[in-house]
Amino acid sequence: MKSVALRIGPRYKHVCAPLVLAGIELAYAPLTKNLGVVLKSAREFKCSFDQAKINFYRCFHAMYYRAKNASSELVCVHLLKTIVFLFCYAVEVIPATKSDISIMF
Repeated sequence: MKSVALRIGPRYKHVCAPLVLAGIELAYAPLTKNLGVVLKSAREFKCSFDQAKINFYRCFHAMYYRAKNASSELVCVHLLKTIVFLFCYAVEVIPATKSDISIMF
């Protein structure tokens, strides 16, 4: 099933009536991914950056391995700058807490 329900608000942990869509009960999920952003069920709107952080380092290390034989350090600097730009794309619209920002890097 592709559709799930995500509860956000002060009563997000309480049991509530099931949601039915096209005759099928939707499951309540603690996390869901929408447009590449992982949303968390919580008292207030929150996002999880764990998977994005893992993908960032995986991508950087794979590309760094390929570029380590480059004759210039500028290649690595440009690579890092590009990956950081892609990682930070649209982060300004997500309300990140200080702890979210501190664990990103």
